[in-house]
Amino acid sequence: MPQKIKVAVIGAGPSGLSAAEVLREDSRFEVTLYEKNSWVGGKCHTVFPDGTVTNGQKGGYEVGAVAITSKSSGYNELRELICKYDIPTSRFKDSSRSSFVFKPGSPNYVKALLKPNGLLAYGFEYLRYRRSKHAGYTNRPKVLNKSLSERYSPEVVSRFSHVVQGFGYAEFEDPALTPAVLYYHQYLEFGHLSLPLHTIDIGTQGIWARIAESYEAEQLLLNHDVTSIKRSPKGVKVTANHITKDYDYVVVSTPLSAAVRYLDQSADDAAFMSKMRYNHYVTILCEVDGLDAIGTLNRGACEQNDLLGEVMLNYKRFKDSNIGCLYLYQPKGKNYSDKELIELADKSLRNNLDASIVDKSKALVYHWKDYFGHLSQADLDDGWYNKFEDTYQLKNRTLFVSSGLHFETINASVQYGTREALRAIKQWAQ
Repeated sequence: MPQKIKVAVIGAGPSGLSAAEVLREDSRFEVTLYEKNSWVGGKCHTVFPDGTVTNGQKGGYEVGAVAITSKSSGYNELRELICKYDIPTSRFKDSSRSSFVFKPGSPNYVKALLKPNGLLAYGFEYLRYRRSKHAGYTNRPKVLNKSLSERYSPEVVSRFSHVVQGFGYAEFEDPALTPAVLYYHQYLEFGHLSLPLHTIDIGTQGIWARIAESYEAEQLLLNHDVTSIKRSPKGVKVTANHITKDYDYVVVSTPLSAAVRYLDQSADDAAFMSKMRYNHYVTILCEVDGLDAIGTLNRGACEQNDLLGEVMLNYKRFKDSNIGCLYLYQPKGKNYSDKELIELADKSLRNNLDASIVDKSKALVYHWKDYFGHLSQADLDDGWYNKFEDTYQLKNRTLFVSSGLHFETINASVQYGTREALRAIKQWAQ
């Protein structure tokens, strides 16, 4: 029998596991996954109230990704995975309670729609510049590099903020926290806000836990933190936990900020990849008194740069439980302790949402220091994505499916990992 092509996949989050799924469906490939944590799923992280990862059991709370958007252009690949592994989903909406409540009130949809540079203008621009394949950011017009607040009315910013800034996809240097329009085009299709949302019955982490069950122990190396990757014309050497193994190719799914620490790169290459920016996002799992809606949003914190550190959103997954997940940014200028972040969150709840944390001693804080990879307008104008594609992607025996090369939602991560792996097969299996 011909010798199999050995591939190491670094990182067992949605994009890495999706790429691995494509490769191992091809009998010519042998895949090994490296994951530094004791669980899979990356930012799909579902836990019980004591912080234990659910690993596919029901009853968990989301402290990372929350839901999936069906019927969108980026859903096909995820739908195939969900069907393949028989993973049940439920409609996000609960008829017995409000889905979303805005404080101090809902955005003005009429103004957002009718303003000269409002939602209609966004819709026309989206249709003009849309592409049939939404997986990446290459070869996009420069007009999309300006921030949303530079191109559209404040009402549009307000309308989009709760699903963009509120979930961590912001640009701190912009007065309205809005990143480039390019990223909205990847995420917010014109009808996106009305598309049905679905939750995963076994939790978003349960998707990847279910897939991980199909791996043999030697194929999925948990608690393996990769410290070095050395590439040559003959192959790839991966070192983790002081053990080095040989492969033919490598798939990098960790953030580029992590990849520059273990890849054998020149200083110029590392500097180029380090231009990718990330946000320090925080979620707090705790019991909250005073909020009943599935999602309660603090509009001010979603829209104003000077309110970093205040709670933007409380997500309450189960009707019969007061346990919720609070979403906020790590405030700039100081490294706050977990205790200080809990105090900030409780103060914000009391001041803005008429609510409070019931027992702060039981609150659990989760840090996502490499959330929403994105670029500055200058680097976008300089053609960073095209340069990355031409210089690094599928070069030197390496495929990158890292966040920042695609939008950081479950749909987009799966789509990008799947499509890029299909490209890799055409090259690697020649």
